[in-house]
Amino acid sequence: MNGRLHVAPNFEKIGRGRNRASRSNDLQDCRMNELSLIKVVKVEPLGGYRLRIRFSDGSVGERDFADIIAKGGPMLEPLRYVKYFMRVFTEFGAPTWPNGYDLAPNALYAEMSDAGLLRHEEPTLA
Repeated sequence: MNGRLHVAPNFEKIGRGRNRASRSNDLQDCRMNELSLIKVVKVEPLGGYRLRIRFSDGSVGERDFADIIAKGGPMLEPLRYVKYFMRVFTEFGAPTWPNGYDLAPNALYAEMSDAGLLRHEEPTLA
């Protein structure tokens, strides 16, 4: 050898294939990163077990949580009382109740998006 880097003839083919696959994975990673950055920025009780939720990307939607409350369990028991349910607030980007029960914002966003419950609204200046 003369001190120059020797590149095998099939390197270019393998390299291109790897890049093509990696671009596809990059798109998936980008989608997952975007989703993991979604936070709830505002939550408003609407009565009953309904909440209006605004996400950090400007999406807004309403969801009835009666199905989750009906599942029961020790953390959900206090939320059965509508007055307690309406004490929801945001903490670290998640809808949270005084007993510590919270909802994962990325899962909530994905569920509401898949169900067609979200619309994009431009933020209003108050």
